[in-house]
Order: sequence, then C-alpha cells, then structure tokens
Amino acid sequence: MAKRLSENEIKMAEQIANLTADLQRARADFENYRKRVDDDLARATAGGEQKTIAKFLPILDIFDNVFANLPANLRETNYGQGIILAEKNLAKVCDELSLAKIATKPGDEFNHEFMHAVQFDENSTGEQEIVAEILQPGYTYHGQVLRPAMVRVARQ
Repeated sequence: MAKRLSENEIKMAEQIANLTADLQRARADFENYRKRVDDDLARATAGGEQKTIAKFLPILDIFDNVFANLPANLRETNYGQGIILAEKNLAKVCDELSLAKIATKPGDEFNHEFMHAVQFDENSTGEQEIVAEILQPGYTYHGQVLRPAMVRVARQ
C-alpha cells in the first residue's frame, strides 16, 4: 500500500524541486560566465600579443634588409655566419609566434586583402593589376593580416 504524503511533505518536495532547479540554473549561469571570461581573456591576450608584435615589425624590416644585402665576400666570415645564424633564429621565432611574411613578388596579381597599393604606375596599360615592386613586406599573425604589404601597382 502506498503511503499518502502529508501537506508538509508535499510542500517540502516542491521546495526541494525548486531549490534543485535554482541550483542547476546557477551552475549553468556560472559555467556560461566562466566561458565568457575565458573567451574575453583569450581575446585580450591575443590583442596584446598582436599589438606587441606589430611594434617589432619595423625591426624585422631592418633585419630583412641586412640579410638580403649581406655581401657575398662576408658570408663566409664569422660576422657573416653570425648574421646567417641570427636570420635562422629569427625565422624560427616568427614560426613559433605564427608570424609569417606575406608571400608576394613582382608580377603577382594585386590582392587588396593582403596588399596596400601606395603607388600606381600611370604609364602602364592593361586590365589586370599586378605588383610592380614591393616597398614594404606584409605580415600575417595567426593567419590574419597584421600589416598588409605596401606595393607599387601596374597594369598589364
């Protein structure tokens, strides 16, 4: 035979059910809050890293210039080997940071997503816009453009 619940027991069961539902909502709200805080922290960290790395791009430009213009007669000297080692180490650090130079060269089709045209060759004719000269290399950070490549554009 089933025992009949008293009015107090029914009220207590309802209170327990309400408190359990409140606890479940509070846990869900806290979990959502924690996820939002984690996302905000990740975005703030990434933004800070991006700003810091962007400040180092002019230094990378200087090193790229040094590496590209190292005279052949210095390549075999201790000085030249030190510069080559510095270039390799800098490339490794850039890879670890997910910082990549935007691959562009003269003759490539102009891509406004990765390049910024700062000069236009008025004497050129044609339908297609191509890169005539790279004035400043561009970089991506975690696959997103950090600084577009500054290029001179011509028509072909």
